[in-house]
Amino acid sequence: SQNEHSRRNEEAWNQMAYDAWVFRFGLPKEAAEKIKKDPDARLSTLYKYFDKIKGKKIMNLLGSHGSKAIALALLGADVAIVDFASENARYAGELAKEAGVNIKYIVSDVLAIPEDELVPEYDIVFTELGILHYFTDLAPFMKVIALLLKPNGKLILQDYHPVSTKLISSKG
Repeated sequence: SQNEHSRRNEEAWNQMAYDAWVFRFGLPKEAAEKIKKDPDARLSTLYKYFDKIKGKKIMNLLGSHGSKAIALALLGADVAIVDFASENARYAGELAKEAGVNIKYIVSDVLAIPEDELVPEYDIVFTELGILHYFTDLAPFMKVIALLLKPNGKLILQDYHPVSTKLISSKG
């Protein structure tokens, strides 16, 4: 079931994720310096879809370690993240502090966001990179997105299957 699948994923992501991010990106202070130098670059190929970032309210679903959210905050957005891994929240919180920005981090299963947080106040809902395979049924996930978006809001979703990174070498 989706609940069992979510429980196992949460358990896995809360085992040394913070250390994994330090190994990959460096300590939050080091990683923040890199993001601050060029926040546009941290958004990579997605940047062109975030027209007029300044002043936008953005929800980053399954936002993991927070580096994209931090880049968006540096560019003037009001950013929130939902992710169920407290280790990810810890890294993202330290990263935001070191970058000198505020983000809201909601530690929750994306399909069980607290009702008081599940409100249509976001200009953009954004999610990316290897997340869709976590769902056995996309309908509940899409319902969450619809509940979060303001009227005329925009979904930005970029995904791939993680297995492809082991089978294919590409540069975009």
